[in-house]
Amino acid sequence: MSSYIVMSSDALGVAVAAQRRRVPKMDRPAFERAVLVLHGLIEALGLAGFAGSVVQDGKPRLLLRFAAAPGFAHGAVLKVYGDRPRGEGPLLAAWGACGVPTPLVRYGEAAGGSWLLLEYLDLTPVDLSSSGACAAMTDMLASWGDVMHAESSEAAPFLRSLPDVMLPRWRQAIGALRRVDAPVQRHWAVLAERSYAHGPARPLHGDLAAANLGIAAGRLVIFDASALAGPAAFDAARWAARLARFGVDPRAAYERWAEREGLGPAGALLGVECVLEAGALIAAHPDVAEALLRVAAALLDENETLAKAASRKADQACDHGW
Repeated sequence: MSSYIVMSSDALGVAVAAQRRRVPKMDRPAFERAVLVLHGLIEALGLAGFAGSVVQDGKPRLLLRFAAAPGFAHGAVLKVYGDRPRGEGPLLAAWGACGVPTPLVRYGEAAGGSWLLLEYLDLTPVDLSSSGACAAMTDMLASWGDVMHAESSEAAPFLRSLPDVMLPRWRQAIGALRRVDAPVQRHWAVLAERSYAHGPARPLHGDLAAANLGIAAGRLVIFDASALAGPAAFDAARWAARLARFGVDPRAAYERWAEREGLGPAGALLGVECVLEAGALIAAHPDVAEALLRVAAALLDENETLAKAASRKADQACDHGW
């Protein structure tokens, strides 16, 4: 007998089955727990009018839209996970209470899993079509930076460590760059470890990009937070590195944000993020990746003493994932 949960709605059952086929076998147990959570959650939250999957991918979670949800004027998007509570709900709720433009959100735990209910918004993409538009969006995000990065007792228990999340991704990026003989240096790995762990750990969005921003009724909306804990400058550095694909110098973008939030100067953290973005773009946009690596080299090697110390540590290490 199958252990799969049979959904009462044919359309919902089809959507769950389609997502199940995409999830790798190793992640199926978590996915099936998410389905089990969903089974009782729809009625408990008063959801009605299943309107389809928001996205179907290989992740072991469900992302579904419902046309009717109590307290949400235009319906809601339900995220269901088969494991621990995510930090996105507590963080967006804390930010929203402080005036940061985020969707209305509810979150909780059920049957060994967790869920997040977000108001459905008819979003249009943010404008990053010109250097002026990129500068305006950077200013808008930076204007919320000190609030977003203030300590939050509500969100803190749920935030994931920045080094734990980012270093594996950074090493994958280095691997992609080395496969095409890109000019990367061994000691950059040590600087990445130091940069991600440097300074007080503050709440971070962790994934600021055009895809996680939108315009609804003329106002910016920030959503889909990775909910990490690390140096406050990380969000600015990640955003600045990603603007390179729009023809913006990451150093200029970072300095613009930093001036408004009161962050320190661009340094190794921005260089590390430029390496990460270069690894993500090297196959599809090699010209942008090469430009990012030039910026990274200038930032990561500008402090000769620090660079040499990091290089010596890299030479002594047995394995930095390279």
